[in-house]
Amino acid sequence: MQRGIEQGIEQGQTDAKREAVFKLLRHQFGDIPQPLATRITEMQRISQLDALFEKVMVAKTLEDVDA
Repeated sequence: MQRGIEQGIEQGQTDAKREAVFKLLRHQFGDIPQPLATRITEMQRISQLDALFEKVMVAKTLEDVDA
């Protein structure tokens, strides 16, 4: 049961980070291209989303994010 709780917490953190990435992308660039949105949605590890979040923070263009 404890493992199930931990997995739920981890999934919640991943979902929250994913939403933060989407929010930051929309704030900086407006509409998010579908291929990029799909790639973000498919990310399952919070470390991937953390790295992408940091990349978006310094990106000047969407191409910088997608590189």
